[in-house]
Amino acid sequence: MRPGHKLALALRSTTSQEPLLPLRILPNLNLLFMPNPVVRWQIISSEPDKAAGFYQKLFEWKLSKVNALGYRELSAGAGIDGGVWPAPQAKSGFVQLFIEVADVEQCIAKATRLGAKVLVPKSVLPDGDTMAVLLDPLGVSFAVCTRLTAAAKPAK
Repeated sequence: MRPGHKLALALRSTTSQEPLLPLRILPNLNLLFMPNPVVRWQIISSEPDKAAGFYQKLFEWKLSKVNALGYRELSAGAGIDGGVWPAPQAKSGFVQLFIEVADVEQCIAKATRLGAKVLVPKSVLPDGDTMAVLLDPLGVSFAVCTRLTAAAKPAK
């Protein structure tokens, strides 16, 4: 899309040509899409069950541990889903963002050239997603990941 052009969007029903939402004119498509978006968050806690239960009750989020790792997944039904993971020994709780990248290995290489350290090397999760956890030069941890599409994920 060239600068100065506008994009018109409408949400339509699959059974009707009538728009479900009014047409919107978007003057800058770049406001909608950012490269490498945040796709997940997690809370690292010394008491993960207690933390997950707190956020479930406070915000009325759905809590599930039905996954290969026993991860406490929290879902609001809208927005970015996340979860709670046990903290390493003698570590206080913190929040960690997961940023989607095209290639985890390339991102690790670039991040380390920029001064980051690898905390958790590239790992393939049971659902097929790939991730790594890094520490930025200022001491903040974050994760990078490549997610499989729903069609490519292993059957449960």
